[in-house]
Amino acid sequence: MKKVFLFVFLLGMHGIAHASIQTKKVVRVGCHTHNNTCFAYVEGAITSDSNCPSNDGSFRWSITAPNGESVLSIILAAQMSGKNVSFGEAGCYDNFPTFNYAWINE
Repeated sequence: MKKVFLFVFLLGMHGIAHASIQTKKVVRVGCHTHNNTCFAYVEGAITSDSNCPSNDGSFRWSITAPNGESVLSIILAAQMSGKNVSFGEAGCYDNFPTFNYAWINE
């Protein structure tokens, strides 16, 4: 059982190791009222291997996703404190760049 857990853990870490991590200053944050999409506009270009067709300088995610509201809180806290956020870029959400995880930098 321990070997199976270790294999699954290492496999998961392999995926994280290859994610494109982008550290950005958040300049605007908001959510749409007509759907569950939230957005964070960042300073500078978002470089994405996914080539999302609507890369306008914002990351998008669903507020109803697991931890979607927590991510909104993290991003708002970073914006209010003037700190950068690191985004683990993960493809496209509704044609815009999205992420699997985010954290505040010092």
